[in-house]
Amino acid sequence: MLNTQKYTVDICVNGKPVKYYYHNNSVYIEGRKATEYTIRLRNNTAYKALFTVSVDGLNVIDGNPAKEDTNGYIISPWSSYDVKGFRYSNESVGAFKFSEKRNSYSKSSGNGTQNCGVIAVLVWEENVYIPNYTINTVYKNIGADNTWYKSIPDNNHYNFTTTRSFDFSSSLSACSFSASNESYQSKQPFGNFSLGTEWGSKIEDKVVEAEFNARDTYFEKIVFFYDTHENLVNSGIIPKNKVSVARPNPFPGNFAKPPAGWNR
Repeated sequence: MLNTQKYTVDICVNGKPVKYYYHNNSVYIEGRKATEYTIRLRNNTAYKALFTVSVDGLNVIDGNPAKEDTNGYIISPWSSYDVKGFRYSNESVGAFKFSEKRNSYSKSSGNGTQNCGVIAVLVWEENVYIPNYTINTVYKNIGADNTWYKSIPDNNHYNFTTTRSFDFSSSLSACSFSASNESYQSKQPFGNFSLGTEWGSKIEDKVVEAEFNARDTYFEKIVFFYDTHENLVNSGIIPKNKVSVARPNPFPGNFAKPPAGWNR
């Protein structure tokens, strides 16, 4: 799991997150040919968020080269959604499936293989304006003892200003969206990546289109690189020889055993 506290992203196989390998400030996962996978997105905030998802440099909704001003998924507050594949329609997707680069969707769609081996997510926060207000405190003299009591002010004592109203309307956990933002130039992944992602089985996955008021810049960019186990080992990302370290147990028993001669 890559966790920004606010948002989390997982790559899952058979519904379970895969193992992550950290190397030179990058995150790698092992891809296995002909295996389908999903991208699990979670919004841990009280506001809606937009997740723009890229696989092999392609936007997973429209299949075009990924950039900021493109489609994504709106995730409701405290909700999650599994992106199961490349979107075929508002009713179904073609599952993500690891493959050789020559069989990848990027290759077959005419976009080459130079960006194969990378999965990325841009998280956009909703542009919600918090109302600015001040309260003029009112004090009243109540009772014969001349005690001053702080009272709750009525509407006449509020100075309330706001630039827009809140929209707390419910939404589906996943909706397609189109926003307008500056284009994003992604850096080319390094190394000799041998895998890509092709279309797998057809999966029913219904969404509806909706508008989303995004902030000017994205909040977070989360990137995973993937390759075969062999290549990850040869690149030094996965250690060739696992070292087993015997660590001391901080809680080996239940009660203290007194030393010899201790007076009970």
